Amino acid sequence: LQPIRRLCATLPIQVHWRWVEGHQAEKGRQLDWWGRQNQIVDALAKTYWNSCQQKRIATPPRPLLHEEYRVYYQDTKLSRFHHRMIYAQLYGCRTLKYWQQKTNFSTANIEVIMWPEAHQALRRLPFGLQRFWLKFSTGFLGTAQKLFVRGFQHHNTCPRCGFAGEDNVHVLRCPATSGRWQKATVSFRTELQRLHTAPELTNAIIANLESWRTSSPPFIPPTNLWGERDAVLAQNLVGWTNFVFGRWHRQWARAQQHFLAAQNSKLSPRHWTSALIHKLYLTAWDFWDHRNRVLHAPGGPRANDEIHQLDARIREELLAGLEILH
Repeated sequence: LQPIRRLCATLPIQVHWRWVEGHQAEKGRQLDWWGRQNQIVDALAKTYWNSCQQKRIATPPRPLLHEEYRVYYQDTKLSRFHHRMIYAQLYGCRTLKYWQQKTNFSTANIEVIMWPEAHQALRRLPFGLQRFWLKFSTGFLGTAQKLFVRGFQHHNTCPRCGFAGEDNVHVLRCPATSGRWQKATVSFRTELQRLHTAPELTNAIIANLESWRTSSPPFIPPTNLWGERDAVLAQNLVGWTNFVFGRWHRQWARAQQHFLAAQNSKLSPRHWTSALIHKLYLTAWDFWDHRNRVLHAPGGPRANDEIHQLDARIREELLAGLEILH
């Protein structure tokens, strides 16, 4: 549109724009003159495109005469301004360098993580939970350790078990939530079965979630019928904390695809991955919500801490006596 608008501005006549609805004929509508012209132009464009495809003629975007500026990516002119692509080119290296400093995330194997599936799972969350997950997964949520570092409280202990140094990983690993974790794994197994997961993959995933929870060595499946052992070994390179946080190695989708193909199933491994990551996101929110209910409950850690602070101030006032009141 940029060169068209610039050209129109140079004409000695005034050009008025008119919007014409597309695909009117397919909708069974009576075409007026504008509709017929739109249909003609659309047919010519499709004919040209089909001709180029049959003759294997490349049709990259070309520089136009009245363009004010052009944007190129890898020596190819862009037909539109790709915000994400340009941002990745300008800030990609800087962003990866920043995340290399994070203890629970390594960029060494960033190319093998199924990012589109994780993004799709995130988009399924309500807006408020999307904000929660972005802060939780990056370690910027108000855990005890983060609030202590920021100077908002004088301790960094977990409100449920008293562990010193509560971070986002501890929220899920807290030993005071063993019963809740068991319910979460049962629910996750049910979701795996609902999505027609290979039984060998189901057992490998559940076993390694338990191993991660207890900081035990990863479980290596004795079989590799669908690629379950390959998936576990591949995830070992990425890390199981990344798995819990929705950063899955591509080998999981490949293993599930092998199983689905053997079952003559048309189910999508991408949907399978996205649905399971979405389940992990909801599980993390459940644990965070439980943590805050314990923290802010009447008689909970925060209420007791405020009472102790108030008692200390009362004692100070009592020891000071009445002289300071004059």
